[in-house]
Amino acid sequence: MVQQGGGVIVNISSGAARHPAPPAPGEAPRARPNGSGLVYGMSKAALDRMGAGIAAELFDKNIASFQIYPGFTITERNSRTARSTQVDPSRAERPETTAKAVAFLCRDPMAHTGRIFQSRQVVEENGL
Repeated sequence: MVQQGGGVIVNISSGAARHPAPPAPGEAPRARPNGSGLVYGMSKAALDRMGAGIAAELFDKNIASFQIYPGFTITERNSRTARSTQVDPSRAERPETTAKAVAFLCRDPMAHTGRIFQSRQVVEENGL
């Protein structure tokens, strides 16, 4: 990217990077098998931090880096599992939502470098 005069790094992250809401009084914490929710959230938090660090380090080389949170996205796999769980697939994002958001942000990536975006919000705010 440096040799080409710039570029953009898009990290697909997750809202799981943020602190999970604590359980309500009297409510049992919702744990995932083998602590996978903890590990997943930690890895996404690390990705967000790395993306912000890269954005600062590569800014003067005209290389942007930003993170995007797609939200729960309907996929072939979770369409099948939604039938056997209490997940409501009608509330899921379509993959195209994130694609539109990323394409829009890549039009002027240096204006967005170091930031975190939510796919649906980008699409709605920009009439995509």
